[in-house]
Amino acid sequence: MGTGILSVSFYGPFVFDFVKDGVVIYAPQCDGHFASVQTDYEEIGLALQAPQQPFRYQLDQKNITAQKARVTSLYNFDQILVVDSARRRAKAPDPSECEFILRIPRPDQVIGLVADPVSVIQYDLQNPGSGIPEHKATSMRFNYWLADDTEVWELLDVTKSKTIVLALSAKPIPPSTNVQLTFRYAMGAPDVEHKDAEQCFREMRNLFPPLGAWKVRFESPLENHLNDCHAPQIVFATLDELALWTKKK
Repeated sequence: MGTGILSVSFYGPFVFDFVKDGVVIYAPQCDGHFASVQTDYEEIGLALQAPQQPFRYQLDQKNITAQKARVTSLYNFDQILVVDSARRRAKAPDPSECEFILRIPRPDQVIGLVADPVSVIQYDLQNPGSGIPEHKATSMRFNYWLADDTEVWELLDVTKSKTIVLALSAKPIPPSTNVQLTFRYAMGAPDVEHKDAEQCFREMRNLFPPLGAWKVRFESPLENHLNDCHAPQIVFATLDELALWTKKK
């Protein structure tokens, strides 16, 4: 580990696809939702013309030509809804099918946050499960070990050409050693009867057939929900990576 940590957090209905050279993150089209990115100094709206216009973003470390590949670990594997990538029956979603797509480097560590009880019967499996509620993360934090505080990270809009949305210095506010970056995708009103969670989780799964056939029941009390719908986030990974994560849990 270096001198500090860049913590990138995700609140809202996101799907994370762990590929060889990064993580591709999909935000589905959810009614009444708005996306933003926030640092300690500013908040910027994202995909403001969606869904009429597709959006693609990319988070990069500036002026890095070669870097040792990060080995990602999962802190709380059992509280994260992890799915074998081979179960998908269609190509990756097009940006026009999403609110936006974001590509980021692989993190050193993944932590599932705000694990709420949910019952999921996965009908695409031979053994779909019993439907017993399990606590699954509704938010996620990706941690990057920083080499030094001179690093600069850039969020780029790469929809048509590379345009800088924001530049983030890796120098933390003393005495903290953490730098915060937060992506939020939420509606402007509290959830009612889990309707928002149901709609968002359905749109998440519909991007990746046959996950849309799952049967889902939300168990968490609504008084705990504000503008985050608390749909469980989905993580795709290969069988090899799943085996490593399972071994280390």
